[in-house]
Amino acid sequence: TYTNASGFTECTVCEAGRIAENTGSTNCTLCPPDTYLEDPQTDPSLHDSKKDCAKCESTTTPDRTACIGCPSGKVTNPGGSSCEDCTPGKYSNDPQDSQCQVCSLGWYAEKSASTTCKPCESPRSTTSRGSTQCDACDYGYYLSSTQTGKFDTEYVTCWEQSNVSNPLGACCACPKGAQCNEGSKIRTIQINK
Repeated sequence: TYTNASGFTECTVCEAGRIAENTGSTNCTLCPPDTYLEDPQTDPSLHDSKKDCAKCESTTTPDRTACIGCPSGKVTNPGGSSCEDCTPGKYSNDPQDSQCQVCSLGWYAEKSASTTCKPCESPRSTTSRGSTQCDACDYGYYLSSTQTGKFDTEYVTCWEQSNVSNPLGACCACPKGAQCNEGSKIRTIQINK
């Protein structure tokens, strides 16, 4: 609290975003940078120390009464005083986001704090939304994760010819007479009769 004139015995509570650190202060000062204080002159005990100003990882309003926004790849936590990284498979590119967005099917985000999802290169896809890697194949392909298969040499060599360095395997064209739905693996290929 503060008094703006000498001889007054009653003090005034500082406005939101301001504190009076010393007894007998004649004015209030702004909370330190990257902090804020929401209390609108209701509680004198909340305006007498820098400790009353809450840390704000995002940007504060110029009058230091609130946090606003977080950097891309982060969202404001439920209390609004700090920013949290989006987990892998999610992203944020809007400072006003309060929740991370989930990557769509066929898109992925492998790291925390992603600002966007990356598209899988065809014929690669993802098994679900919120993926961290391209771990499936599009319709008409199957995921071959080994060099052995149940079909003739043409399909076994798909793995070898792809020269793929991806440890998840290669996307191979569906064998003739079979049906490969999106996300198929060699063991889930449906043979048409």
